[in-house]
Amino acid sequence: MAAFGSDEGGYFAYRIILATPEMKFYYIKVDPGNGQILDTQEVSQKELDMMHKEHSAMVVSNNGSHNV
Repeated sequence: MAAFGSDEGGYFAYRIILATPEMKFYYIKVDPGNGQILDTQEVSQKELDMMHKEHSAMVVSNNGSHNV
């Protein structure tokens, strides 16, 4: 599991990545104010790797800020 906070079009949300023992991966957005799940999608290992690379590139371009 990994979780990040992010600006989602003017509001703050948690972005959570979950993995199951069967190696299925889910990308979930959660409203931190009320805990409501805003979006859920299953992603492949390849998509997850691509998301990780994009996030890492944004952190580097923002001088180490994880607020991406």
